[in-house]
Amino acid sequence: MDDKLARELLRMKKQAEEAAQEAYELKGRLSQLETTLKEEYQCQDLKEAQSLLAQMEEQAEELEEEIQEGLAEVKEQYDF
Repeated sequence: MDDKLARELLRMKKQAEEAAQEAYELKGRLSQLETTLKEEYQCQDLKEAQSLLAQMEEQAEELEEEIQEGLAEVKEQYDF
């Protein structure tokens, strides 16, 4: 076999092994995230998690508005 071809095949084999390892690691991370969603947020799937995220973002915005209004009142009341 041609030396150049052999080197190319070894390089391709190494790339395939690295890709397989990365896929394995990503599967593990996905599994961990799914477990976290189920245990901490009671979400059974990604759709439920997205819905919960939207609700939480809305609540965060509402709280931010309340805080800003409260700060404005304090500034007005105490002439800051």
